[in-house]
Amino acid sequence: MWRFWVLLLGLSACGGGEGGSERAEVTSFSQMHDAVMAAGVTPFAQVPTGGRHSYTGMMALNLPIGGTAAAEYMGAFEISITMNGSTASASGIADGFAGADGALSGVLTVSGGTVFPNADPDRDFLILADLDGNLGKEGTDYALNGTIVADFYGADAAAMAGTVFGDIAQGGNIDIFDGAFVAEKDP
Repeated sequence: MWRFWVLLLGLSACGGGEGGSERAEVTSFSQMHDAVMAAGVTPFAQVPTGGRHSYTGMMALNLPIGGTAAAEYMGAFEISITMNGSTASASGIADGFAGADGALSGVLTVSGGTVFPNADPDRDFLILADLDGNLGKEGTDYALNGTIVADFYGADAAAMAGTVFGDIAQGGNIDIFDGAFVAEKDP
């Protein structure tokens, strides 16, 4: 079932003489993505080298479902990255996908993970992980086999964003899909 929820993005602001902070409501993938991109790629010296770090956000996929041209489907996205020096593992899920022509059933799973400590953020991604699972529509299942590539954004890796791409198969038909995700660090 599609989960309706509001993502909040913290923004510091003067409170009319009272000090403090206000929170702006993020109503779309684009708004959240633009805010995270504006923070800039996290300098590698600030990327955590140990521990588990969890992020929550949204994933947008362009899927050719039902033999039609690719349509955009938005879903909830959660990912945890466990860092151990220059190695990492990723786990997470993406679900609750819905588009203009309805909702999709199923869950996509994030697994694996590699961190590239010498990545140049102007040309390369810092993290690579697998994205696999099945999504269904009107009784037809589609198997997705893909990859996510990502960078950390903001001070102390406050957010993650990246690209999604891979194959989508139904029966003997195989096509390609792509998309993007954005997520903020859980408190």
